[in-house]
Amino acid sequence: MRERQKQILRDLLLMEKKVLLVQQLALELNCSEKTIRNDLQVIESFITECSNGRLVRKPGVGISIEIEEHEKQELLSSIQSNSTSERNVLKKEEEMKILFDLLTHESTSLQHLAATYYVSQTTMKKVMDHIEIWLTKKNVKLIKKQKVGIVVEAEEKDIRYALQHIDEYNGEALEIANSFLYHQFAQYEVKIIEQLFSKFIHKYGMPLTDESIKNLILYTLVMIKRTKTRHLMELSDHQFKLITDKKEYQWMLEVVKEIEQSFLMQLPEHEIGYLTMQFIGAKFRGQQDGDYPYDIEVDQQAEQVMEKLTKRISILALVPFYNDAKLKDGLKIHLYSVINRLKYTLPVQNPLVMDIKQMYPFMFDALVNVLQDMKGELPYDIPEDEVAFLTLQYQASMERLKSKQDNLKKIIVVCHMGIGVSEIMRSKIATTFQEIEIVATLPQNKLDDFLMEHSVDLIVSTVPIDELNVPYITVTPLFNEKDKAKLRKMLTMESKTEVENASVLKSYLEEKYTFIHLQLDHRFEIIEKLSERLEYEGLVEADYGHQALLRERAAATAIGGGIAIPHGNPNLVKESKIVIATLKEPITWGTESVSIVLFLALKQESSEKRRRLFHQISRLAGNPAKIAKLTKERDIHSLLSLMD
Repeated sequence: MRERQKQILRDLLLMEKKVLLVQQLALELNCSEKTIRNDLQVIESFITECSNGRLVRKPGVGISIEIEEHEKQELLSSIQSNSTSERNVLKKEEEMKILFDLLTHESTSLQHLAATYYVSQTTMKKVMDHIEIWLTKKNVKLIKKQKVGIVVEAEEKDIRYALQHIDEYNGEALEIANSFLYHQFAQYEVKIIEQLFSKFIHKYGMPLTDESIKNLILYTLVMIKRTKTRHLMELSDHQFKLITDKKEYQWMLEVVKEIEQSFLMQLPEHEIGYLTMQFIGAKFRGQQDGDYPYDIEVDQQAEQVMEKLTKRISILALVPFYNDAKLKDGLKIHLYSVINRLKYTLPVQNPLVMDIKQMYPFMFDALVNVLQDMKGELPYDIPEDEVAFLTLQYQASMERLKSKQDNLKKIIVVCHMGIGVSEIMRSKIATTFQEIEIVATLPQNKLDDFLMEHSVDLIVSTVPIDELNVPYITVTPLFNEKDKAKLRKMLTMESKTEVENASVLKSYLEEKYTFIHLQLDHRFEIIEKLSERLEYEGLVEADYGHQALLRERAAATAIGGGIAIPHGNPNLVKESKIVIATLKEPITWGTESVSIVLFLALKQESSEKRRRLFHQISRLAGNPAKIAKLTKERDIHSLLSLMD
């Protein structure tokens, strides 16, 4: 066979339980569809001669291979031994397949993986390093054992969480039909679970978000696979008693009965308990009405946290959040789910946390500080990932409240991709254009209904829109500089934000509080050194550095873009100042790489000025060219001049 034919066969063998399209192959291999069809005839003959497998062509669906595992490996070895060149890169789907196999199989080896995917061990080592970083964020360790190979070690709940969210490895959460995990199961299996849950949710009126329903379907598929291979969940006696007393557990027994009949299996009682927890900890939509039996104790806790948190954050940010009824409704239902997730120790990770910290550093930091002060009043410690979700709630509220005071243009964002991409896109637009109000972020199929009830000035869409009386522009989901220019032109005004904010950061900087190419290995050492300078100069109290370290341990202050903004208690600051330090070599700061440290010593002062400062820092973090210039600069005066 030719190299192109071997590549097609390799793709078919490695992408099991997923079909490939002729058009897609023709595009990837830069040839005609007719050539691909001819290649498939050659491939089909080769498969028939060398194995008992068969090439399956389904009109309107695509092409796949049905073959036993041992024969698949033999075919892969055969085409590898006859090939003349190695690849030096893997497709993203191939990396995800390796990740999936690591999480579901007992062990493998670098040599086996390199041979299977026909790459060098050096290339495979780079892939494994990338996979290891991703797994670490999911609390899963990648261990290399002599005479055994590469294995994963983690609690069962964390392995399942990693599998359930494997699409995040690709950089985004996809709709379920496009999910990599979805295609690791037979379509009839997925359909059974989808129909079961649809009936279950409708019957008991569970007001779950679409994202939650998708996650529950994927979790259940993972649960079935893990249970069949005897990788089982174990709950403590306390957890099991807690969950079996809930009405939802009795409801779940109905679903489980149908699962057991459809999949010819029996689920242990702890599996049923943990599945029930997934439902209780899922995100709800809308207001708390209808017949759903909300937990009275959790509902009261959510109400109390909402009231206290909103009151304190209103004082700190000088924003009357308590006047926003929409915030109260959304926040209470969100906190209800948060408390349930913490109550049942369900793993939660926010893939957008770094983007949120970078775009909204003022709001994120304000929430961290308030929640630290409220620690003794909260039923559970709220982790950084949940704080990021809360940041979006309060930031959206601040934009709504601001729009009531200003004559802002009302805009809808229409995005065809998942909720994560939509939210990042909305945030980028809102951050860049402060003269607009984003009244909704919608999928295209919800647009007509929304416009029947709401008046808007402009639509920003990732897909073309037909025959509307409302002006619109089409942009990419990444909302790049070209898209920004297009929207700016449409709004017929230049954004003045950068000019207004230009002097804020520089007003806090001085040459004697500037460090060039600092050489320290750990973020705590850097915080100690910079705080010592401020204490020596009499700008902060002696305990300021210690408080900054405590704040850093609570949540790393890296905001993305190579910048960290450590800081302590404002009450310990005598005179506001910012110490800037560039690092000789980037260091790991939490989970981020950092090369510039802005150590903030800011008194309790105007929240508006504070917001403008954080906005400028956020814009700096989003400017990699400027970051590169700053880190290369060797002269203090020149470095400070670049801060304009």
